[in-house]
Formats: sequence, structure tokens, C-alpha cells
Amino acid sequence: MGPLYGTAALHSYESNEVMTRPLLPSQATDSMGSGGGPYSQLTHPELVSLVIKQQGQLSEKDSKIRELEVYIDNLLVRIIEEQPSILLSMSMAKKAV
Repeated sequence: MGPLYGTAALHSYESNEVMTRPLLPSQATDSMGSGGGPYSQLTHPELVSLVIKQQGQLSEKDSKIRELEVYIDNLLVRIIEEQPSILLSMSMAKKAV
């Protein structure tokens, strides 16, 4: 086995994780030189599984973003109800600059 050059991404169905394996120089130039990329060594089922995993992660992030937006909205409502002068003073400071 020759010197290693780069890695290829592999998806494990059992652990639902993406692992990497070393590439030989010939494999690295083949996959990168022909328009391949980091996923060119993956099979179709591995790619599908990776996309499904990434969709789940994206959905989780979207959910967290929505939660934060609701929190900020509620916080602003409370500020407006209890201490609107805080927002007014910030607004005046921006106009002065």
C-alpha cells in the first residue's frame, strides 16, 4: 500500500455516522480530477442515507430557530409592556450618532 492522500467519506448504516477512509494518491486524483468530490466514493444508498440525516439536522435547526424567534418576540412584547423607555433610549442614541 502506497502513501495515503486525503480521505473518502463513508456512511455507516448501523451507527448512522459518516466515517472517513484513507485514499491512495491514484484514488484521490481520480475522484477529484474527474469532477468527483468528497462524496464520489459513496454508493447511492449511502448518499440517500446521508441526505436523510442532513434533512433531519436541518429540520432540527429550523425548529430551534423558530423557538428563538418566538422567545425574542415574547421578550420584546414584555419590554414594550413594562419598560418601553429602554427601546426609546436606544432609538434616540442611534439618531444622535
